[in-house]
Amino acid sequence: MVNDFGNRVEVKWDDNVNEGRITVREIGMNGCEGDLKEYVVDIRSAFADLGMDEEICEGESIRFTPGSDFEDYRWQDDSDQSYYVADSTGTYWVQVSDRYGCVDRDSVQLTVHDNPEVNIDVSTMYPNEVQIFEDSVSFVAGEVEYVTLDAGMWSSYEWNTDEMMSTIDVEDSEVARATSGTKTKNYWVTVTNEYGCSSSDSVAITVVGGLKIPNAITPNGDQANNLWKIPGLSLYPNCEVTIFDRWGNQVFHSKGYEEADYWDGTDRNGKELPMDSYYYIIKLGNGEKPIQGTISIIR
Repeated sequence: MVNDFGNRVEVKWDDNVNEGRITVREIGMNGCEGDLKEYVVDIRSAFADLGMDEEICEGESIRFTPGSDFEDYRWQDDSDQSYYVADSTGTYWVQVSDRYGCVDRDSVQLTVHDNPEVNIDVSTMYPNEVQIFEDSVSFVAGEVEYVTLDAGMWSSYEWNTDEMMSTIDVEDSEVARATSGTKTKNYWVTVTNEYGCSSSDSVAITVVGGLKIPNAITPNGDQANNLWKIPGLSLYPNCEVTIFDRWGNQVFHSKGYEEADYWDGTDRNGKELPMDSYYYIIKLGNGEKPIQGTISIIR
């Protein structure tokens, strides 16, 4: 109770009080007192609460809600919905008012952290025997002991091989044996930075299990076996392929043997060669003994 001898009184209620009581007695000029009267005051207040400052990762969003028992909402961008979905760094605030006209305001800071930019780097002790592209690696089984995959420096790592280090070594035997055909295995890693944000990257490793050299082609235009395909040769960038007819005339020669170089059964002038057996010499360019054999044209 507040003692006051004026004709009005101001009371500051505690924030946690929902109901107040005021008693008043009127006293006349001659000292006569009136009856004591008591009034019950219903105390209302608005309270907006957006919570604590938040941190999220790139690509995520967060929903801020000050409460649902308000009549009006006004956010920092003048929107008036009861909640706000944020996905960028900044300060977000809301002003609310209830049905009694009570007003409150709250603000919160949101920080959006970048996701890690992970890119698996491939290194090898055999640079001349390994083909390294942006997301793929190729080499011949038995020619390369291993390649190293490096995900960079981050807080944590999770490879699909169950390793949890920044680098892993991949041996050819993990993908294909020297006597098996060409096989490809995918390796991926998920990294996490100091803010708990994650990203992934992958690399495909292809191991050629020795060179498989076809002994015939059928260049008849049916799109089947029209070319002399030796995919593993592309892993020997310094190789040379030479083909001769039965009289020793050179009909084909290439340095390197990529898909665009595959022999199609024509001579060096692009003329179709007759059905016959032809003699080839393949020099790998790595100091090994040349590979020799015959290739037949069947029409």
